[in-house]
Amino acid sequence: MGQDWERREGETVKAYEAFCIYRDLGSGRSLLKAWRQQDGNEAATKTPGKITKWSSQWSWSSRAEAWDRHRAKVKKEEEEAARKAEQRAIIDERIDAKRERIRAAQKLMQKGLDLLDELDPEQAAWRDVVNMIRVAQEQLRKDFETEQSEEEQEDAIRDLVDKRIAELAGSSPKALADGYRDVLAAVQRSAAKES
Repeated sequence: MGQDWERREGETVKAYEAFCIYRDLGSGRSLLKAWRQQDGNEAATKTPGKITKWSSQWSWSSRAEAWDRHRAKVKKEEEEAARKAEQRAIIDERIDAKRERIRAAQKLMQKGLDLLDELDPEQAAWRDVVNMIRVAQEQLRKDFETEQSEEEQEDAIRDLVDKRIAELAGSSPKALADGYRDVLAAVQRSAAKES
């Protein structure tokens, strides 16, 4: 047996068509409204006996209620699917934006490292390059957060950076650049694991 709202065995085409009109009227349905629509006479004030008979014989009320439940379920599923698609689109946009930020930060860090190689240790401009690298590091750090709390992550990064800077203190720009290249390589390995 099919769904309650489908045509039943023995139900005439005319009776089923009348039921469909009744069914599709929604929660405010009535036999008179169905008849008015079927007959095309909005002024009708009485439901003919055949409509009343068909309604009783073919259980229009319970079939229409089953239809309403089905439509409500379908609508809910469609809304849920639309909500999930919208959420997925937002997540995809965020992932794309994150990838762009990571690429930009990696380029910035690489540029800073390349400039660091070229600088004369006697020039003050190397501090600007180191700041450029730190900005890139900070952006990469933000984009590679783990399940640690933000404070724990910041402390761990600060400790790592401070330790590396202490190790490189007094080093040549070349050694400093190599040290930051090590950090960049670690970040890139981390990025490869995430994707």
